[in-house]
Order: sequence, then structure tokens, then C-alpha cells
Amino acid sequence: MSAIDTLLNPKHRRACTYKAVKPFLYKPMPAIQLKYFKAPSTEEREAYAQETDLICSQCGNKVAVLGRTNTITNEVDCDLCAIEDYKYFEGFKTIKAAEAHRRRMFDTGYLLTEVLIDDYIAYYELLDHEDISVDEQQILTEISTDLQNMTPRPKKIELQNTLDQAKIERHYKRLIGQYIEWPRKRLSA
Repeated sequence: MSAIDTLLNPKHRRACTYKAVKPFLYKPMPAIQLKYFKAPSTEEREAYAQETDLICSQCGNKVAVLGRTNTITNEVDCDLCAIEDYKYFEGFKTIKAAEAHRRRMFDTGYLLTEVLIDDYIAYYELLDHEDISVDEQQILTEISTDLQNMTPRPKKIELQNTLDQAKIERHYKRLIGQYIEWPRKRLSA
């Protein structure tokens, strides 16, 4: 057992130990293609950094994009430092590979929300996501979070490491079909 493994929770299985991830320890995994959620551009990052009072506990720079928050100490880390740590703790060999896998971890959850939104749009015969109110968006996000929380961790990890996005979407459609029955009237707060 390596020194890093002794630091981690004994039940934690490092990303580098998953067969599906092994080819991507040195190169980035393919990105999940999202329709509604977009990562901030360099210009947006710079603008956010100018507006924030948050300082990264590791590098000391203003936090343009939050990487993580320590709820015990209330310290925050920028996403760049969080990615560097993710690389180290999960066994990736390059920053690009760690960044892609970490991004995929979040985007797999966003994909569930997008599949849920698409199901909602189809059920209520809306033109597109622009027809969904802010209240409806909030409720859909809460439903998506509940569905994600119902999914066992091993299944989440399997989905994050599934390269075929269509396969992930099919799983989410089955999950939604199993647990969601839309009311006759549209959702409202």
C-alpha cells in the first residue's frame, strides 16, 4: 500500500484503479457534451475573479471558479488547485487528464439534469428549455439531485467512466421513467 493510500479512506478506491480509466491516466477522457450547462470561458473566469472576495487557501489568488469548500474550516480552494490535488490523490499523470476526469465527474450529474429537462420539455410539449420558468428549473434541479442521491456510488462511478454518452443517457432515461411521473399541470413553487 502506498503512502497516499494510507492517507485516503480505506474504502476509497482511487480513480487510477478503475479499468475504464487506465487508458486516460496520461490523456484526457472524452468530454460529456452538454446542451444547457457550459463551463465558464477564460474571459468569464477573469470577470468573476474581479468580483469575488474569496481567496484560495492554497495559491492565495482570488477564486474565479470555486474548486471546493472545506465546511469545517470555511476555507475555499480555486478549481485549479482542486484539480492539482485531484491529480495527486486519484493517481492521474497529467493535469489535463485529471481535469478532464474531474470535469466528467460533474458533467455526468449535469447530464442527468439535462435528460430530465428534455423529458419535461417533451411531456409538456414545450418548444425548448427557454420555456421553463426559474421556479420550474429549481424544482427540476432538486429532482435531479434526489435521483443522483438515490444512485449508489459504484453506479455513479461506472457512469462517470462510461465513454459512450448515449449509454449514460439511456440509463438516465430508464431512471427517470422508473421514478418520475409528471403531474397533469406543470411544476411550480
